[in-house]
Amino acid sequence: MITGTVVDVLEVYPPALCNTLAVSLTQLDALSFQAEPIGQDVIQGATVILPCSVDEKDVTFEWTLDNDNVDSLPGISIQDGNLVIASVDKDAHSGEFRCVVSSSNQNQPLISQPARLRISWISSSARISLKTPDDPSLIQEGSTVLMTCKANGDIVPVFTFYRDSTELSTGSSNRLRLQAVSTSDNGVYSCKAENRAGVVWTTGANITINILGSDYPTIVVEPEDQMVLLGGVAIFHCQFSGSPPPPVEWYTSTSVDSDGVLSNETGTTTLFLNGTLVLRDVQRYDEGRYNCLCKSPFGEPTVTADLTVARVEPLPQLEAIVVPEGSPQTRSCRYPTGVVGGLPKPTLQWTREGGSLSSDQTERVHVRNGSILVFDGILKSDEGNYTCTSSNLAGTVTSTLEITVATKPVFTLSPSSVVVKESQTAQLDCQADSDPKPTIKWVYNNVDLNQ
Repeated sequence: MITGTVVDVLEVYPPALCNTLAVSLTQLDALSFQAEPIGQDVIQGATVILPCSVDEKDVTFEWTLDNDNVDSLPGISIQDGNLVIASVDKDAHSGEFRCVVSSSNQNQPLISQPARLRISWISSSARISLKTPDDPSLIQEGSTVLMTCKANGDIVPVFTFYRDSTELSTGSSNRLRLQAVSTSDNGVYSCKAENRAGVVWTTGANITINILGSDYPTIVVEPEDQMVLLGGVAIFHCQFSGSPPPPVEWYTSTSVDSDGVLSNETGTTTLFLNGTLVLRDVQRYDEGRYNCLCKSPFGEPTVTADLTVARVEPLPQLEAIVVPEGSPQTRSCRYPTGVVGGLPKPTLQWTREGGSLSSDQTERVHVRNGSILVFDGILKSDEGNYTCTSSNLAGTVTSTLEITVATKPVFTLSPSSVVVKESQTAQLDCQADSDPKPTIKWVYNNVDLNQ
């Protein structure tokens, strides 16, 4: 290290030698790295620190990625010159990092050698797919099943297949082939993928294989959905294959262990040995899903059918109206928004005193869309009662609209001029007619005489 003693010596040296020593002192003051960033092997999502330090304190540190400043990148900070990446990402942090050091004593910044991160990564999850056949319901005993496991990474993962919790195969192949499948292959199939970045599993979309043996009962007579009238009879037929056909059990809940199991103990329910279920005097509380469960030692499949009670809801009441003659009028008959009105969906119709109304929109009086009564200029002759009918399998309900057509007043007796003596009584007569009956008032010099 050069000290003050050297300065004393310079004072007695020739000028040329002094210049040489001054250059040497400037070179000794130049910045140099004490720690410089180097490339690293890292795992996606890990925290990474790239070191950078120099032998001078009064300096400014900056970092670049592919010659662009890193300030805009999320999760990056500079701490004591070091670059800290909180969670490294293969897309955001691929490229060459450089540390740039600036000093007020230097004309040019000091730039480090490039450092590149070699980021190991793997997909966020694995996905298992059925290739042959393309639908699990098509898998038959003795057939071949092919499934694949898909996951990506910087290094090809190792794939492991499982049936339930049993490991089936492990290796670089992402395919699992099952030859001549049988009921012993039944289960839920999943897979995992693994490389140095970690392990991922299939999530939510596993494959279930449920191969039915030759003795497994299949549906022969399937129950059909029923819609019956209140107090009516519902009949469900149900039969499975077998010799003899296996018995069945009917229930109305999702669990046969509940009180939903049906029996012949009630007077309105009959269960026949051939699997037929008969419900009499059906009420609204009988609505729902009915399950037919096969009771066979080779399997217990279930089929379902729904029971609905037909009904029609009351229509909103229509209020009587008074409208001026000649005016256009429309009146709707419909259920409130969101209300179907019945099961099955009822049909709406307008009638007048038992007679149907035209749907021809060129006519002055017609019905639009089945529920809108239209008058293109209503007349006195249109006055009367109009009935909206809602009907379906369950019956008919009605709502009546009373229309009164108001006519313009017409003078039937107009006042005439009279001559009377002062203080005598003068009588002016005025009569008018309309429907409804008009109100008559007298005005003298713009003054209402009725008040």
